[in-house]
Amino acid sequence: MSREGSFTDKSDLPEMTKELETAIALDPKFADSYMLLAFAYSYSGDPAKGLLSMQKAVSLNPRNENYRFNLAQVYLNNQKPDQAIAILRVLRNSSNPEVAQRAAQSLTQAEEFQAAMQAAPAANSVAFQRLSAESAVNGSVQVAKTSTTKDDDVHMLPAQPTPKFLKGTLITVDCSSPPSATLTVLSGAKTWKMQVADSKHILVMGADEFSCAWNKQKVALNYSETGDAAGRVISIEVQ
Repeated sequence: MSREGSFTDKSDLPEMTKELETAIALDPKFADSYMLLAFAYSYSGDPAKGLLSMQKAVSLNPRNENYRFNLAQVYLNNQKPDQAIAILRVLRNSSNPEVAQRAAQSLTQAEEFQAAMQAAPAANSVAFQRLSAESAVNGSVQVAKTSTTKDDDVHMLPAQPTPKFLKGTLITVDCSSPPSATLTVLSGAKTWKMQVADSKHILVMGADEFSCAWNKQKVALNYSETGDAAGRVISIEVQ
């Protein structure tokens, strides 16, 4: 279905998503399923889930340069040019000429987007529309393709509000009301209370599973802000 361009046909997205989620249930370590699911989520209007799924694909196969390129594109879709640029600068020096060329082209666009965000927030949407969501599946099949006949005729991943990012030390984990949990995280001089809706299904990177026994653990969180020094956790990276 992805090869037939079904990511741009929203009527096919529910079926694609269901099939991919089934594939993951059958084989949770098959990275391709997470990668395709990332694009399905993004085109469905849920780029935050798309980012988490793409991060999972990369964590399962970190040496795959195509996955890392796709992750950069999803970061851009989530309006996170800094993270995308960091990945693309590495890929620009790839020994694979095709990867290096694509990364160099995308890096230029990402840097333009970053500059536009810094210079004039109101221009963000205009700058973002110039970014290509060209991405490679298994090194050959493109999920989102730029037109070969018209430079400005591109299929973009839809832009959505950006989840926030927090690094700090996880002081305590309160699991007294399962399946939810409350994390107390110290970041700089500020203490955050972060809510995990379902500790059994939260995406965890750097550890096998969520643990209520974590203590004084360095973590990085993707989250949605819910108040002053409070948020809802989207993913946890144990460092």
